[in-house]
Amino acid sequence: LTRPTPDDVRSSRYDNEAPGPLQHKLVICSSPRTSSKRLARLLLAAGIGVPMEYFNERSVRTLAARWGVALPAYLETLYRRRVVNGVFALTVQHHQVRAWQYPADVASLFADAATVYLTRSDRDALAASLAACMLTDNWGFDGSTSQRVFTRRQLQQAARRAIDFLDLERRHWDERFRDAGRDTLRLTDEQVIADPVAAVRAVADQLAVSFDAEGLGRMVEVDKGPYAVDRELKSQLLPLVREFRSRA
Repeated sequence: LTRPTPDDVRSSRYDNEAPGPLQHKLVICSSPRTSSKRLARLLLAAGIGVPMEYFNERSVRTLAARWGVALPAYLETLYRRRVVNGVFALTVQHHQVRAWQYPADVASLFADAATVYLTRSDRDALAASLAACMLTDNWGFDGSTSQRVFTRRQLQQAARRAIDFLDLERRHWDERFRDAGRDTLRLTDEQVIADPVAAVRAVADQLAVSFDAEGLGRMVEVDKGPYAVDRELKSQLLPLVREFRSRA
């Protein structure tokens, strides 16, 4: 068993040609670098939908083209082609919600959905990790540590951009949950990494569904611990993030 990449999950292998009825919707609301892809892989292995970022540009472009559907029909096609065990699940970042041009789809996603708000307690480490990705374009576990050398100015600019982006995402998500008064499960990146089985169990309880414990266990064995990519770069960015935050 290997960890599936986002390209793997976008492939036709995970298209359901004969799905059963849609019984549950799961919306995992997140920001970059909060282990949303890791949680999605764990849920996939546990038989809870086929969660991934269905509203990032690459997913939309790839899936809509393969299925031959126009964007207004994209979400309804997802409901048909990506339901497993009665569950449609996705991870979504708020800038993707804001960019989607069909407000009725956003309303449909959240209507009667179980929601998870996935964050990272260490906001400084979160910003440093995002800044590193912005500089290197290494976003996943399958990347290799960058050999590029960045100037202090480049590091500062990336740190500032990451902080601003994450602060905006957090404000928007907080507003959505506060205004809607939703019964939302809150999980952290740290919880997903420390006890992945407990995290999946909490999501299953939120949905009121069972899960494949054996499948989950196999994935846990190959998908554990923090990503090792660009650790030195992140260590250079962390004090810059803290410096910016101390001035705020």
